[in-house]
Amino acid sequence: MTGTRETPPAEQVDPAEDPPRLDFDPHTLGLARRTVTAAVVATAVVLGLLAWSPWSSSGMTEADSDAVRARDLAIEAAAEAAIALNTVDPQKSKQTVGDWLEVSSGALHRDLARHPAQIAADIRRKGTATATKVLETAVSALDPSAGRATVLSVIEVRTTPRHGKPTVAVRRLRMLMQHIDSAWRITYLETVSST
Repeated sequence: MTGTRETPPAEQVDPAEDPPRLDFDPHTLGLARRTVTAAVVATAVVLGLLAWSPWSSSGMTEADSDAVRARDLAIEAAAEAAIALNTVDPQKSKQTVGDWLEVSSGALHRDLARHPAQIAADIRRKGTATATKVLETAVSALDPSAGRATVLSVIEVRTTPRHGKPTVAVRRLRMLMQHIDSAWRITYLETVSST
């Protein structure tokens, strides 16, 4: 006989047999479920803290936070000013001019305040109404310490003449905003383009 070994035959599994069962007592099973639940909750809390951490400790200084707040307030005030200065109601002409004066400051405010009654009379006489909505607004320049911002805005103006059909135009505006008396007000308005 040479030095060969015989390997035992592989154990055959009968497919008709039931697979082996693991029996747990109810106490052990309940403990396992509570442990898994606690682990899932703990993981969710840790992931939540990790997701929140960059926002809370991203290195943002108080000055950065103030600049973000100033930007947001300037955008909000510019949107309100764009709507007010491009909206005309011939039935409420005095209120229309009052709205213009409320959102403006500087030379723009002085021009409007010079003859408000005449402006209101012209609005009533023409009878043209406009309604405005803001499509987009963004700050292109901001100096929070000086209280100045340049805001670009895209608005849609619906003009309804006394006689004739309404028209809709999209206008791109450049507005200079100034922080005066704890509020942002518009000091200059320029229509960059209109379609």
